[in-house]
Amino acid sequence: MAIAANPVASLHHSRIVYRRFAVVALYVMAGCSGAMQAVTQTNGLLGLLCALGFATSATMWFWIDSHLRSRPRPWSLQFVFFLTWPLASLIYLLASRGIRGLGYWILHAISLSLTVVFATALGMLVAMLLP
Repeated sequence: MAIAANPVASLHHSRIVYRRFAVVALYVMAGCSGAMQAVTQTNGLLGLLCALGFATSATMWFWIDSHLRSRPRPWSLQFVFFLTWPLASLIYLLASRGIRGLGYWILHAISLSLTVVFATALGMLVAMLLP
């Protein structure tokens, strides 16, 4: 109830929720990408959709996080971040959180890679069990 009474606190709370959603979407895209690699021989359109999903969720996280930290970035930087999100996320985390940002980036890089590996293994298991 206290959050709804203060519009500024409510906006801050909703941005936190959307930032978490962006991170969850990044991991969902990693899982979908891993499962897709196990099931299909060619990645084609699905691979493109996964890549767009990765970039979109990473850019969404960047944009919301910069607003939560009261340091909004110019709109043009959003497009650059979208195109270069793996490197741009490292640069942004280092700029906004210092050396701690490097730890966050490494942690998420390892976690995303493990998500892809586990989803690929699960996809291969399902593909072997189904006729």
